[in-house]
Amino acid sequence: MLQINPSLLPSRIFGSPAWDDNALYSPTLDISYNKTNIVVNHSKGLLLLHQHNAVNTAEVLRFITPTVIKDTVGVFRPGNGLLYLKNDNTPGFADIAINYGLAGDVPVAGDWDGNGTATIGVYRNGIYYLRNSNTVGFANLAFAFGLPGDLPVVGDWNNDGTDTIGVYRNGTFYLRNTNDAGPADISFSLGNPGDVPVAGDWNGDGIDTVGVFRPSNGAIFLRNTNTSGFADIAINYGLPGDQPIVGDWNNDGLDTIGIYRNGSFYLRNSNTLGFADVTFAFGLPGDVPIAGNWDGLPLP
Repeated sequence: MLQINPSLLPSRIFGSPAWDDNALYSPTLDISYNKTNIVVNHSKGLLLLHQHNAVNTAEVLRFITPTVIKDTVGVFRPGNGLLYLKNDNTPGFADIAINYGLAGDVPVAGDWDGNGTATIGVYRNGIYYLRNSNTVGFANLAFAFGLPGDLPVVGDWNNDGTDTIGVYRNGTFYLRNTNDAGPADISFSLGNPGDVPVAGDWNGDGIDTVGVFRPSNGAIFLRNTNTSGFADIAINYGLPGDQPIVGDWNNDGLDTIGIYRNGSFYLRNSNTLGFADVTFAFGLPGDVPIAGNWDGLPLP
């Protein structure tokens, strides 16, 4: 059993009543590990803990409230490499505006370092350039994976709390469990040449799996495992020429689909047929959509 040290809890987050000094939290509730950091599910939210050398003691590093987990959108302007990110799914000015990458790059976003914040990156001619903060600067990680012309895809393929990269090439996925050069850890076929890859946690099991969007007709095919086979979810959402986007828009633990069309987002809270649950304009026609939790987790 893991004993929480109440003197180290962020009182400004928890407030009153006082924390239960004798509260114990079973390791069976742990949902992910990162060296000595542990994420524990608790009735008040998710706790990111740092376990000390002394057995059964831990310090709360971060408290993840349910209101900060949902994903929000952004756009990448391929003509000049500008990124505009929003912290809510509403029209308005960007909360973050930076230049990262070059004209013609393909944008990606993920939690590269496991700190709970999605940050930006680009894919260029078979090379990933990933940054650990949504600020101007050089890539924190730069490495080759795939071939020029491949389409990038990002997800947490092994439920370790860190997003890693992959590529989609002519109907085949090549996924890697670390953000460095090397052979694919997972490879399998899904979809057809010309499809656009997507990835998300469709069933809430903590593992991101892939899917494809067919731009010729707006069909979406999602798999609950990273293996070849028939789609577990097959729906039509959007129109020919739309761009797909995926995120947890309503903080229910499930990633769901959306599309971007001529400067407007159409987001759906379930992977089913139906109208958009959230619709708003952001960006310009020709922009490329991205999504993530840009504002991250509140510090204690």
